[in-house]
Amino acid sequence: MRQFIMRLKKRKQEPMTAAADGFVICQEQVPGKGEDFFLYERRPEAVLMAVFDGSGGSGARVYPEFGNHTGAYVASRVLAEAVKLWFDCESKRIQRRLAGKNNAESDEKEGKESAEAGLKKAMDDALHRCREKSGSGPMLLGSLKKEFPSTMAMFLLGEQRNRAVFCWCGDSRGYVLDSQGLHQVTADDTEITDAMVNLREDAPMTNVASASHPYQIHWRQAELKQPSILLAATDGCFSYLPTPMEFEKLLLETMMESSSLKKWRAGLIRRIEAVAGDDFTMGICLQGFQDFEEAKQSLRERLDDIREKFPLDEKTEEKELFRQWEIYRKSYEKLMERRQDGD
Repeated sequence: MRQFIMRLKKRKQEPMTAAADGFVICQEQVPGKGEDFFLYERRPEAVLMAVFDGSGGSGARVYPEFGNHTGAYVASRVLAEAVKLWFDCESKRIQRRLAGKNNAESDEKEGKESAEAGLKKAMDDALHRCREKSGSGPMLLGSLKKEFPSTMAMFLLGEQRNRAVFCWCGDSRGYVLDSQGLHQVTADDTEITDAMVNLREDAPMTNVASASHPYQIHWRQAELKQPSILLAATDGCFSYLPTPMEFEKLLLETMMESSSLKKWRAGLIRRIEAVAGDDFTMGICLQGFQDFEEAKQSLRERLDDIREKFPLDEKTEEKELFRQWEIYRKSYEKLMERRQDGD
Protein backbone atom coordinates (compact mmCIF):
# COMPACT_ATOMS: atom_id res chain seq x y z
CA MET A 1 0.00 0.00 0.00
CA ARG A 2 2.87 2.39 0.73
CA GLN A 3 4.18 1.80 -2.81
CA PHE A 4 0.71 2.54 -4.14
CA ILE A 5 0.57 5.89 -2.31
CA MET A 6 4.03 6.84 -3.61
CA ARG A 7 2.99 5.94 -7.16
CA LEU A 8 -0.06 8.18 -6.97
CA LYS A 9 1.96 11.05 -5.46
CA LYS A 10 4.33 10.86 -8.42
CA ARG A 11 1.44 10.80 -10.88
CA LYS A 12 -0.07 13.91 -9.35
CA GLN A 13 3.02 15.92 -10.24
CA GLU A 14 2.69 15.16 -13.95
CA PRO A 15 1.17 17.88 -16.19
CA MET A 16 -2.51 17.18 -16.81
CA THR A 17 -3.01 18.65 -20.27
CA ALA A 18 -2.34 15.48 -22.25
CA ALA A 19 -5.72 15.21 -24.01
CA ALA A 20 -6.69 17.66 -26.72
CA ASP A 21 -10.24 18.03 -25.42
CA GLY A 22 -9.80 18.29 -21.66
CA PHE A 23 -7.65 18.92 -18.62
CA VAL A 24 -7.49 18.57 -14.85
CA ILE A 25 -6.62 21.07 -12.11
CA CYS A 26 -5.54 19.70 -8.73
CA GLN A 27 -4.20 22.34 -6.35
CA GLU A 28 -3.15 21.97 -2.71
CA GLN A 29 -3.41 24.59 0.01
CA VAL A 30 -0.51 22.97 1.89
CA PRO A 31 2.12 21.27 -0.32
CA GLY A 32 2.21 17.53 0.25
CA LYS A 33 -0.93 17.58 2.44
CA GLY A 34 -3.67 18.01 -0.15
CA GLU A 35 -6.68 15.77 0.42
CA ASP A 36 -8.14 16.21 -3.09
CA PHE A 37 -7.32 13.87 -5.95
CA PHE A 38 -8.53 13.03 -9.48
CA LEU A 39 -8.77 10.42 -12.21
CA TYR A 40 -8.74 11.11 -15.95
CA GLU A 41 -8.98 8.17 -18.36
CA ARG A 42 -9.38 8.78 -22.08
CA ARG A 43 -10.06 5.79 -24.34
CA PRO A 44 -11.42 5.56 -27.90
CA GLU A 45 -14.71 4.19 -26.54
CA ALA A 46 -15.16 6.41 -23.47
CA VAL A 47 -13.80 9.25 -21.35
CA LEU A 48 -13.88 9.08 -17.56
CA MET A 49 -13.29 12.15 -15.40
CA ALA A 50 -13.50 11.93 -11.61
CA VAL A 51 -12.58 14.10 -8.64
CA PHE A 52 -12.29 13.11 -4.99
CA ASP A 53 -12.24 15.29 -1.90
CA GLY A 54 -10.96 13.54 1.22
CA SER A 55 -13.14 14.74 4.10
CA GLY A 56 -10.53 16.22 6.39
CA GLY A 57 -12.86 17.11 9.25
CA SER A 58 -14.21 13.63 9.91
CA GLY A 59 -11.14 11.90 8.46
CA ALA A 60 -8.38 13.85 10.20
CA ARG A 61 -6.85 10.84 11.96
CA VAL A 62 -3.21 10.29 10.96
CA TYR A 63 -2.09 6.75 10.04
CA PRO A 64 1.58 5.72 10.47
CA GLU A 65 0.83 2.76 8.17
CA PHE A 66 0.21 5.23 5.35
CA GLY A 67 3.20 7.53 5.64
CA ASN A 68 1.61 9.58 8.45
CA HIS A 69 -1.05 10.87 6.10
CA THR A 70 -4.64 11.49 7.16
CA GLY A 71 -7.42 9.07 6.37
CA ALA A 72 -8.91 11.73 4.08
CA TYR A 73 -5.65 11.99 2.10
CA VAL A 74 -5.43 8.21 1.69
CA ALA A 75 -9.11 7.78 0.82
CA SER A 76 -9.12 10.16 -2.16
CA ARG A 77 -6.16 8.36 -3.72
CA VAL A 78 -7.29 4.83 -2.95
CA LEU A 79 -10.73 5.55 -4.41
CA ALA A 80 -9.18 6.97 -7.58
CA GLU A 81 -7.29 3.71 -8.06
CA ALA A 82 -10.42 1.64 -7.32
CA VAL A 83 -12.45 3.57 -9.92
CA LYS A 84 -9.68 3.11 -12.48
CA LEU A 85 -9.63 -0.66 -11.94
CA TRP A 86 -13.42 -0.76 -12.24
CA PHE A 87 -13.25 1.25 -15.48
CA ASP A 88 -10.62 -1.11 -16.89
CA CYS A 89 -12.80 -4.13 -16.13
CA GLU A 90 -16.16 -2.66 -17.14
CA SER A 91 -15.25 -0.53 -20.16
CA LYS A 92 -17.27 -2.61 -22.63
CA ARG A 93 -20.45 -2.56 -20.56
CA ILE A 94 -19.96 1.14 -19.86
CA GLN A 95 -19.62 1.76 -23.59
CA ARG A 96 -22.90 -0.08 -24.24
CA ARG A 97 -24.69 1.96 -21.58
CA LEU A 98 -23.39 5.23 -23.00
CA ALA A 99 -24.68 4.12 -26.40
CA GLY A 100 -28.15 3.68 -24.87
CA LYS A 101 -28.00 -0.11 -24.64
CA ASN A 102 -28.90 -1.34 -21.15
CA ASN A 103 -28.08 -5.02 -20.64
CA ALA A 104 -29.44 -5.34 -17.11
CA GLU A 105 -31.64 -8.33 -18.01
CA SER A 106 -28.82 -10.30 -19.64
CA ASP A 107 -26.50 -9.50 -16.74
CA GLU A 108 -29.09 -10.83 -14.30
CA LYS A 109 -29.57 -14.05 -16.30
CA GLU A 110 -25.82 -14.63 -16.36
CA GLY A 111 -25.49 -13.92 -12.64
CA LYS A 112 -23.45 -10.76 -13.19
CA GLU A 113 -23.78 -7.74 -10.99
CA SER A 114 -24.54 -4.43 -12.65
CA ALA A 115 -21.76 -2.02 -13.54
CA GLU A 116 -23.17 0.32 -10.88
CA ALA A 117 -22.96 -2.37 -8.20
CA GLY A 118 -19.48 -3.24 -9.42
CA LEU A 119 -18.29 0.32 -8.82
CA LYS A 120 -19.65 0.35 -5.27
CA LYS A 121 -18.00 -3.01 -4.56
CA ALA A 122 -14.65 -1.83 -5.95
CA MET A 123 -14.75 1.25 -3.75
CA ASP A 124 -15.86 -0.72 -0.69
CA ASP A 125 -13.11 -3.30 -1.14
CA ALA A 126 -10.42 -0.64 -1.45
CA LEU A 127 -11.61 1.22 1.65
CA HIS A 128 -11.93 -1.93 3.72
CA ARG A 129 -8.39 -2.99 2.81
CA CYS A 130 -7.20 0.36 4.13
CA ARG A 131 -9.08 -0.19 7.35
CA GLU A 132 -7.69 -3.69 7.77
CA LYS A 133 -4.12 -2.47 7.22
CA SER A 134 -4.60 0.31 9.76
CA GLY A 135 -5.87 -2.11 12.40
CA SER A 136 -8.84 0.11 13.22
CA GLY A 137 -11.45 -1.31 15.55
CA PRO A 138 -15.21 -0.81 15.30
CA MET A 139 -16.46 2.76 15.56
CA LEU A 140 -19.28 3.91 17.82
CA LEU A 141 -22.65 4.12 16.11
CA GLY A 142 -23.41 7.73 15.26
CA SER A 143 -19.78 8.86 15.56
CA LEU A 144 -18.96 11.96 13.53
CA LYS A 145 -15.50 10.57 12.86
CA LYS A 146 -15.09 8.30 9.85
CA GLU A 147 -12.41 5.94 8.62
CA PHE A 148 -10.98 6.99 5.23
CA PRO A 149 -13.82 9.33 4.11
CA SER A 150 -14.02 11.04 0.72
CA THR A 151 -16.52 12.56 -1.66
CA MET A 152 -16.60 11.68 -5.36
CA ALA A 153 -18.01 13.25 -8.52
CA MET A 154 -17.51 11.53 -11.86
CA PHE A 155 -18.79 11.61 -15.42
CA LEU A 156 -18.49 9.10 -18.25
CA LEU A 157 -18.73 10.24 -21.86
CA GLY A 158 -19.14 7.80 -24.76
CA GLU A 159 -17.49 7.92 -28.17
CA GLN A 160 -20.66 9.31 -29.81
CA ARG A 161 -20.53 12.18 -27.27
CA ASN A 162 -24.33 12.61 -27.12
CA ARG A 163 -24.89 11.11 -23.69
CA ALA A 164 -23.06 11.32 -20.37
CA VAL A 165 -23.51 9.44 -17.13
CA PHE A 166 -22.74 11.23 -13.85
CA CYS A 167 -22.25 9.52 -10.50
CA TRP A 168 -21.44 11.00 -7.12
CA CYS A 169 -21.51 10.87 -3.35
CA GLY A 170 -21.01 13.86 -1.08
CA ASP A 171 -20.84 17.52 -2.11
CA SER A 172 -18.44 17.37 -5.05
CA ARG A 173 -20.39 18.24 -8.19
CA GLY A 174 -20.88 17.44 -11.85
CA TYR A 175 -21.96 20.13 -14.32
CA VAL A 176 -22.80 20.70 -17.96
CA LEU A 177 -21.97 24.12 -19.46
CA ASP A 178 -23.54 25.04 -22.80
CA SER A 179 -24.85 28.09 -24.63
CA GLN A 180 -27.84 28.18 -22.23
CA GLY A 181 -25.57 28.41 -19.19
CA LEU A 182 -24.18 26.28 -16.38
CA HIS A 183 -26.31 23.36 -15.19
CA GLN A 184 -25.62 21.34 -12.06
CA VAL A 185 -26.37 17.67 -12.75
CA THR A 186 -25.56 16.19 -9.35
CA ALA A 187 -27.44 16.96 -6.13
CA ASP A 188 -25.37 17.68 -3.02
CA ASP A 189 -25.62 15.11 -0.22
CA THR A 190 -26.12 17.82 2.38
CA GLU A 191 -28.86 18.87 4.77
CA ILE A 192 -29.40 21.98 2.63
CA THR A 193 -29.56 21.39 -1.13
CA ASP A 194 -30.12 24.98 -2.26
CA ALA A 195 -26.80 25.93 -3.89
CA MET A 196 -27.12 29.62 -2.95
CA VAL A 197 -28.02 28.99 0.70
CA ASN A 198 -25.26 26.41 0.98
CA LEU A 199 -22.66 29.07 0.17
CA ARG A 200 -23.71 30.86 3.34
CA GLU A 201 -24.51 28.05 5.77
CA ASP A 202 -22.01 25.28 4.92
CA ALA A 203 -24.48 22.46 5.58
CA PRO A 204 -22.98 19.18 6.83
CA MET A 205 -22.82 16.23 4.46
CA THR A 206 -25.28 13.39 4.85
CA ASN A 207 -23.55 10.87 2.57
CA VAL A 208 -19.84 10.32 1.96
CA ALA A 209 -17.79 7.27 0.98
CA SER A 210 -15.95 5.74 3.93
CA ALA A 211 -14.70 2.45 5.35
CA SER A 212 -16.71 2.74 8.57
CA HIS A 213 -20.15 4.14 7.65
CA PRO A 214 -22.78 3.12 5.06
CA TYR A 215 -22.98 5.28 1.93
CA GLN A 216 -24.57 5.22 -1.49
CA ILE A 217 -23.52 6.30 -4.98
CA HIS A 218 -26.04 8.24 -7.06
CA TRP A 219 -26.29 7.88 -10.84
CA ARG A 220 -27.87 10.23 -13.36
CA GLN A 221 -27.85 10.31 -17.16
CA ALA A 222 -27.67 13.55 -19.15
CA GLU A 223 -28.59 13.83 -22.81
CA LEU A 224 -26.21 16.25 -24.57
CA LYS A 225 -28.31 17.87 -27.28
CA GLN A 226 -25.75 20.52 -28.20
CA PRO A 227 -21.98 21.01 -27.94
CA SER A 228 -21.09 21.45 -24.30
CA ILE A 229 -18.44 21.35 -21.62
CA LEU A 230 -18.61 18.75 -18.87
CA LEU A 231 -17.12 19.45 -15.46
CA ALA A 232 -16.46 17.55 -12.24
CA ALA A 233 -15.38 19.74 -9.32
CA THR A 234 -14.66 19.52 -5.60
CA ASP A 235 -16.24 22.16 -3.40
CA GLY A 236 -13.03 24.22 -3.20
CA CYS A 237 -13.73 25.36 -6.77
CA PHE A 238 -17.12 26.96 -6.13
CA SER A 239 -17.80 27.29 -2.40
CA TYR A 240 -15.75 30.48 -1.85
CA LEU A 241 -17.70 32.52 -4.39
CA PRO A 242 -20.68 34.70 -3.39
CA THR A 243 -23.20 33.12 -5.80
CA PRO A 244 -23.52 30.19 -8.23
CA MET A 245 -23.73 32.81 -11.00
CA GLU A 246 -20.20 33.95 -10.15
CA PHE A 247 -18.87 30.43 -10.71
CA GLU A 248 -20.27 30.43 -14.24
CA LYS A 249 -18.82 33.91 -14.83
CA LEU A 250 -15.42 32.72 -13.58
CA LEU A 251 -15.48 29.78 -16.01
CA LEU A 252 -16.52 31.88 -18.98
CA GLU A 253 -14.33 34.91 -18.27
CA THR A 254 -11.16 32.85 -17.94
CA MET A 255 -12.11 30.95 -21.07
CA MET A 256 -12.62 34.10 -23.15
CA GLU A 257 -9.31 35.52 -21.90
CA SER A 258 -7.43 32.40 -23.10
CA SER A 259 -6.13 31.36 -26.50
CA SER A 260 -5.76 27.65 -25.68
CA LEU A 261 -6.86 24.97 -23.22
CA LYS A 262 -3.48 25.22 -21.52
CA LYS A 263 -3.91 28.96 -20.93
CA TRP A 264 -7.50 28.46 -19.80
CA ARG A 265 -6.29 25.96 -17.22
CA ALA A 266 -3.67 28.44 -15.96
CA GLY A 267 -6.26 31.23 -15.80
CA LEU A 268 -8.66 29.08 -13.78
CA ILE A 269 -5.94 28.22 -11.29
CA ARG A 270 -5.09 31.90 -10.78
CA ARG A 271 -8.70 32.99 -10.31
CA ILE A 272 -9.70 30.18 -7.96
CA GLU A 273 -6.48 30.42 -5.92
CA ALA A 274 -7.25 34.08 -5.29
CA VAL A 275 -10.42 33.20 -3.33
CA ALA A 276 -10.19 29.54 -2.27
CA GLY A 277 -9.53 28.57 1.33
CA ASP A 278 -9.22 24.85 0.58
CA ASP A 279 -7.71 22.40 -1.88
CA PHE A 280 -9.53 22.52 -5.22
CA THR A 281 -9.76 20.02 -8.04
CA MET A 282 -11.66 20.23 -11.33
CA GLY A 283 -11.80 18.13 -14.46
CA ILE A 284 -13.04 19.66 -17.72
CA CYS A 285 -13.92 17.96 -21.00
CA LEU A 286 -15.16 19.61 -24.21
CA GLN A 287 -17.58 17.66 -26.40
CA GLY A 288 -19.07 18.47 -29.79
CA PHE A 289 -16.74 21.35 -30.69
CA GLN A 290 -14.25 21.32 -33.55
CA ASP A 291 -11.66 23.11 -31.41
CA PHE A 292 -11.22 25.47 -28.47
CA GLU A 293 -11.89 28.57 -30.56
CA GLU A 294 -15.27 27.22 -31.66
CA ALA A 295 -16.13 26.52 -28.03
CA LYS A 296 -15.30 30.11 -27.12
CA GLN A 297 -17.46 31.49 -29.93
CA SER A 298 -20.35 29.28 -28.87
CA LEU A 299 -20.28 30.66 -25.32
CA ARG A 300 -19.33 34.29 -25.90
CA GLU A 301 -22.92 35.55 -26.05
CA ARG A 302 -23.73 33.63 -22.88
CA LEU A 303 -21.05 35.56 -20.98
CA ASP A 304 -22.48 38.88 -22.18
CA ASP A 305 -25.96 37.72 -21.15
CA ILE A 306 -25.07 36.57 -17.65
CA ARG A 307 -23.07 39.74 -16.95
CA GLU A 308 -26.07 41.85 -17.94
CA LYS A 309 -28.73 39.85 -16.09
CA PHE A 310 -26.79 39.03 -12.92
CA PRO A 311 -24.47 41.95 -12.10
CA LEU A 312 -22.47 41.99 -8.88
CA ASP A 313 -20.45 44.78 -7.28
CA GLU A 314 -19.70 46.04 -3.79
CA LYS A 315 -23.09 47.81 -3.65
CA THR A 316 -25.19 44.75 -4.51
CA GLU A 317 -27.34 43.85 -1.52
CA GLU A 318 -28.02 40.31 -0.32
CA LYS A 319 -31.72 40.62 -1.10
CA GLU A 320 -30.87 41.47 -4.71
CA LEU A 321 -28.51 38.48 -4.99
CA PHE A 322 -31.25 36.12 -3.87
CA ARG A 323 -33.67 37.71 -6.33
CA GLN A 324 -31.15 37.05 -9.10
CA TRP A 325 -30.65 33.48 -7.86
CA GLU A 326 -34.36 32.66 -8.11
CA ILE A 327 -34.24 33.65 -11.79
CA TYR A 328 -30.92 31.92 -12.50
CA ARG A 329 -31.75 28.63 -10.78
CA LYS A 330 -34.51 27.74 -13.26
CA SER A 331 -31.85 27.02 -15.88
CA TYR A 332 -29.14 26.03 -13.41
CA GLU A 333 -31.23 23.18 -11.96
CA LYS A 334 -32.93 21.95 -15.12
CA LEU A 335 -30.84 18.76 -15.29
CA MET A 336 -31.41 17.93 -11.61
CA GLU A 337 -34.26 15.81 -10.31
CA ARG A 338 -36.48 17.64 -7.86
CA ARG A 339 -36.01 16.71 -4.21
CA GLN A 340 -38.79 15.86 -1.75
CA ASP A 341 -37.68 18.77 0.42
CA GLY A 342 -38.90 21.22 -2.19
CA ASP A 343 -35.46 22.14 -3.51
